[in-house]
Amino acid sequence: MYKLILMSSTYRQESVVSPGLLKHDPENRLLARGPRYRLDAETIRDQALYVSNLLIEKTGGPGNRPYQPQGVWKAVAYTGSNTDTFRRDDGE
Repeated sequence: MYKLILMSSTYRQESVVSPGLLKHDPENRLLARGPRYRLDAETIRDQALYVSNLLIEKTGGPGNRPYQPQGVWKAVAYTGSNTDTFRRDDGE
């Protein structure tokens, strides 16, 4: 999949837009140009939660431990500590 993306003409295009291209595709429907800056991981996460109707928009309150894939912390956990066991919180 990575090779397919990297080899695609869309991925290899410049972000500089020509006047002709802007006239032909003003809304960038053909993906001819991309943003100068990429979105932060937290922004992408929040957008995914929002569109799936799982984002809690309430500000403040206690922290929580959201879903994490099984064993995700094993690679960075300290031996003999509780950092390799993750228990997700219930509720919001």
